[in-house]
Amino acid sequence: MQLVVCLVEKQLTLELAYQCQHWIISLYILLERNFRKHPRYFFVFSTMGKNKIKHELISHEPNRRVTFKKRKASLFRKLTEITTLCGIIACAVVYDPSDSKMDAWPSPQGAFYVLENFKKLPEQRRGQFMMDQKAFLKKNISRLNAQLERARFKNQALDAEVLLIEYLEGKNLRDSSRLGSLLALEDQLAKKISFITNRIEFMEGLEPNEVDAEIDSDEMGDQG
Repeated sequence: MQLVVCLVEKQLTLELAYQCQHWIISLYILLERNFRKHPRYFFVFSTMGKNKIKHELISHEPNRRVTFKKRKASLFRKLTEITTLCGIIACAVVYDPSDSKMDAWPSPQGAFYVLENFKKLPEQRRGQFMMDQKAFLKKNISRLNAQLERARFKNQALDAEVLLIEYLEGKNLRDSSRLGSLLALEDQLAKKISFITNRIEFMEGLEPNEVDAEIDSDEMGDQG
């Protein structure tokens, strides 16, 4: 198993780094997109390929070593790019227990400087923007659940529209077994009835000439 530690910071004047005991911390990097106000520290696992990859140990050792070599080079290249383009400071420590070899980026001295300075930060500030694998997965699960809920709501609304059209065409809704769609249809109809009721009350409070002007305005809006 390859273990990686990465740290990113915005300003040179701000202390950096994490106490990496024996250089073995099972972390990876997720770089913050907004560096304008405060430094951001992230410790997360991530993949570096375009295709979806299973998050599991590669069982074939030769393939695992080749993948490790490629990913390590890619990681260091990405760190070079982000530090150059964004003017930030970063360090990475990669440990391969198969041959007890450790690589530090940009250098062992540079990584040590980052790590030692980070220890000087207040504990609350050090952990403010950290994210381990568990927290990263939990955040992603919450985000995906929210997306799923929005998609489910949208699908129910579409089903309700379909049911409404089918009902207007003469279909008996008693034959429908889609409870969620029926509830969504009920909600839509309630909203439409409420809108129509409010519209009627508004129109009844207008003078005849104002009613004609309002109708003309609605027709122009529909055409637009």
